[in-house]
Amino acid sequence: MSEGRQCLVNNIIKQLQHAVQRTIYVNDSVDDLQKGLLNSINHVFGDHFECQNDCQEAGNINNTILEEYGILYHIKAALDRVVMLAENLIGNETSNKAEMFMSLLAKYNAGKRLNLITRGSFETQANIAVLRYNKGINWHADSWRNITDTEEGENLKIFLKRMVAKEQSRKQLVNKNISKTESSTGSKQTKKSHNTDYGPSVPATVSVAVNL
Repeated sequence: MSEGRQCLVNNIIKQLQHAVQRTIYVNDSVDDLQKGLLNSINHVFGDHFECQNDCQEAGNINNTILEEYGILYHIKAALDRVVMLAENLIGNETSNKAEMFMSLLAKYNAGKRLNLITRGSFETQANIAVLRYNKGINWHADSWRNITDTEEGENLKIFLKRMVAKEQSRKQLVNKNISKTESSTGSKQTKKSHNTDYGPSVPATVSVAVNL
């Protein structure tokens, strides 16, 4: 067991974390996600026999070190909880919805630095955060159409197009960082990937009344 623990250096632990994150990101069905999660351990330690086509080493077995130590069973035991909750992970759903909403509220509230003496100031910021959480990046256009029953202006369209492109670039960067970490065994990760548990990408909605 002590020899097996020597395999769990910081770099390997980070690779395990990113392998799980990537598996959650690329799978659309519960069954595929569960299989991918269980195989993520083998993938990190060089056993790619059950890897899918998105893995460049699919079908190869470069390392069988996990078979030599009992540490494999302890890692799988820790992963069982994630596998059991695979259904909740589809579509980027998490158990941190309240915290994600509060992070958006803090963003629109300028980190609590706004002048809240003005009547309705905080309520307005909370309503904006609700719209951003529920509607996503295009909340401006949806709100405009609901209120005015007309199409949004050209300037707003340009702004939203820029925001959508920025969000797509962010997601591509997350994938790039994960792939880079997986392919650079022994190298240190210089940049942390975005935590998908906190942000507007989760499609779930919050039940807060919005009066605009």
